[in-house]
Amino acid sequence: MTPLEFLETLWGAKSEHLQILIWTLADKKTHRFRDAASAATFVQQCRDSDVYVGVGLAGADGGPDRRGGSAEVAGIAGLWADFDLRSDAHREKPLPATVDQALSLIPESMPPTILVHTGNGLHGWWLFTEPYVFDDDADRQATAALSMRWQTFLQRRSASHGWHFDRLGDLARVLRIPGTENHKDPANPKAVTVHSTTDRRYNLSDFDEFLDAWEIPGPDEAEAGAREWKARFTEQPLVIDSRAQIPEATLNAWMAGDDRFKRTWYRQRDDLQDNSQSGYDMALANFGVRAGLDDQQIVNLVIHHRRQAGQKPRTRLDYFQRLIHKARSSSPPRDQYVCPSSSSLPGGPASGDGPAPAIDCPQSQTSLIGEESLSKALICEYISSALGVRIYQVIKYTGHDPTFHMVLETGRIEFSSVGKLMSQNQFRQQLAAHAGILIPKFKPQKWDQLVQMMLDAATIESGGDETDWGGSTRQYLEAYLTETTFLESLDGKSGHDRFWPVVHEGQIAVNANHLLMHINKTTLQNLSVKEVVSRLGAIGARNERLRGRFFKEQRRWLLPVDQFKPAEYLPPKEDRSGE
Repeated sequence: MTPLEFLETLWGAKSEHLQILIWTLADKKTHRFRDAASAATFVQQCRDSDVYVGVGLAGADGGPDRRGGSAEVAGIAGLWADFDLRSDAHREKPLPATVDQALSLIPESMPPTILVHTGNGLHGWWLFTEPYVFDDDADRQATAALSMRWQTFLQRRSASHGWHFDRLGDLARVLRIPGTENHKDPANPKAVTVHSTTDRRYNLSDFDEFLDAWEIPGPDEAEAGAREWKARFTEQPLVIDSRAQIPEATLNAWMAGDDRFKRTWYRQRDDLQDNSQSGYDMALANFGVRAGLDDQQIVNLVIHHRRQAGQKPRTRLDYFQRLIHKARSSSPPRDQYVCPSSSSLPGGPASGDGPAPAIDCPQSQTSLIGEESLSKALICEYISSALGVRIYQVIKYTGHDPTFHMVLETGRIEFSSVGKLMSQNQFRQQLAAHAGILIPKFKPQKWDQLVQMMLDAATIESGGDETDWGGSTRQYLEAYLTETTFLESLDGKSGHDRFWPVVHEGQIAVNANHLLMHINKTTLQNLSVKEVVSRLGAIGARNERLRGRFFKEQRRWLLPVDQFKPAEYLPPKEDRSGE
């Protein structure tokens, strides 16, 4: 595709008074043209350099030294995306290694109209049936928000693979033109070409409906949600406000779902040992802990209840601190971390309605997203908001002692055991060493929630047989049985010779100590007999006492015959039939 064909495809149907923006990197100059042919002629003249086209049309001429911002864009040809590939030009960040990997981020139902190979990545164009010209500033802002939602969707798809994606959704964005060259590496210029095209054209409503179905928030909603989520993990001084109130809808939801809370709220508990207002305060605090409320929400709940019951208000901070400490100390730990509400998650609509019923994040988000990998990417966003460090992916490599990797912008951090992931001190040290950021300290309860989120966000990868207890045990036995001579029989054997492997009633019988010596000698490990015995039991071996008239009684481990067939390890018997 030539520059003219490309620009005609983008802007052939535009209004005559709107201008195509061409930008040259070498001199950082902006050039505006009223028709695609004139723009293409200029591009052709400087095709051996870095030349870009604006994704938006200019309504007025701002001069060559001023490209203009999003507020000055009069319309756009469609939506777009910039997919970087791993290359010498992009070394620092985790990125797709191949074009096919990058293309896997694009949903099958939304193929791009044009896909441009830039030399170090891809530019996708999802063109409208005709250039969309904004009615007014409000229309421009709404379209800009839709563009950022599309970028957010692709970013989450990328994060689900542990890849970085730049959300370049601003209306003043410029992208490369096919038929020119990429001189990011001056010593190695690369041709900018069209990778593929389709006949697909879109309307704005197509993206609205698609992104609504995936519950992708607008930028303002996402920012407000991220702030509220982060605040849950930031120590805030408790405020004792005599006017504090829980929204009626929230109270009704709690009472509908928990009869004991309803009886507590209406002071109808006949099972409380302490029927004073302090006893009801304690019952409400216990409910708040079970429901996943934070300390301030519990304080507000107690204040509201005292006021509606006509009880004397409590005004001392230390009373509430003791109340909450006792409730949290006596409540069993929750199995899952709890989100404050669907509205306060990054990506959920912000709300000032106060606490809402506890929601289990993984279930609610999985049902909304419909794809487990995107759910995990969302949880990584929540963790990133709380820590202040961008985390793309958490990976768990299975095995007897699983290893965890955390993918950051600066590379990977390895936690060689779950204990090191759970240790707040070791976690902070690792992040400081690799990312150069010292994250704040969290209270134990908050830290436990974050660790649970990391575990829920983990993508499970096989660590291989070597890391799996059963797999590595089978490998040890395979080497042992292959390299060790079998006894034909235990009869007459004594001393060390009596411990070599033997076939007993159709099963291979091994001695744990003899196997242990072989493992430690050949693998330079220092396993204990206790661990070897545990491993044998884990693969289904059975310990039995062997008795016979001509050998001393001994205990052996009989290996499961479906995994260790004697014929596969015994030498073939000599054929003497012709003698």
